[in-house]
Amino acid sequence: MGGFVEVGETSVEAVHRELMEEMHIELHDDAISLFGIYDDPMRDARRHTVSAVYVVDIPEGVKPYAGDDAAEVVRVAYEDIGNLEFFADHKNILMDFISQKGKSFGGQLPGIRRSLCTSTSNR
Repeated sequence: MGGFVEVGETSVEAVHRELMEEMHIELHDDAISLFGIYDDPMRDARRHTVSAVYVVDIPEGVKPYAGDDAAEVVRVAYEDIGNLEFFADHKNILMDFISQKGKSFGGQLPGIRRSLCTSTSNR
């Protein structure tokens, strides 16, 4: 899921709002952690957009369902991501997450990330 930060809202508040709007999920702040910042000016053909990418830990038993601006909620296995099409550089972001999954960073963000868009094939 994703969305834009509204005026007067922090990025974490936007995560909470988008989780509720798109998947009817309410979580505590400790279930949300910043993964990276993606800021390549070429990453979105519409305009220069910077994304703060968060990882959300959805507890077992919580069943998301589509909200007001989502057609459906689909669970995708990690191994299937490489075979699917995604908007802009979202596949790159997911592949970055998969490559970092399970690594320990001592509670620290693994580093600010920058997507490098070298072609327009993902737009």
